[in-house]
Amino acid sequence: KTISFIDIQTPWRKLRIPIPGGIAVSRRVLDEALVREAVRQGVQFLPETTVTVNARTEATARHAVLCQHGVPLGEVRAKVVLACDGLNHTSLRKLPMFRSRVARNARIGIGGVARGTLHGDHHERVTMAIDRRGYVGMVSVEKDQWNIAAAVDAGLVQELGMHQAVRTILKNTATED
Repeated sequence: KTISFIDIQTPWRKLRIPIPGGIAVSRRVLDEALVREAVRQGVQFLPETTVTVNARTEATARHAVLCQHGVPLGEVRAKVVLACDGLNHTSLRKLPMFRSRVARNARIGIGGVARGTLHGDHHERVTMAIDRRGYVGMVSVEKDQWNIAAAVDAGLVQELGMHQAVRTILKNTATED
């Protein structure tokens, strides 16, 4: 979908920033396009494969162990190994320099895709709703789907639940167009 601007909303103000030539696609569509182009360029794509990057390296290569459905496939040596395993980065568990520590006051990340329509004209914009308890970003992508991402205070999620916490931030930052 074409995106023309970003709306940044707080309980106190609203800011609209033009984004000439912007587009929005779902993660699924982006991933499919990236894989298609990578394979076209000669990359070997191994879906549903786990990788563990070893601490052992060479000047020009990394070593990694591959498994598919729990069955070891062997070790690879490559200049670049893309392990798209999210924030947990389990592929890097043997490399202590990549261990994460979560701060006590860290917000809870929430993300997903919703289907349906929204009241009003929200189709050509990215909306960022920000208040003291977190933020919610949303954008319309293909076929009446909405990508939604949020970072919300843990206390708000405990008090209201995940869905209601997101709705509360959106409601508290809603302004008239």
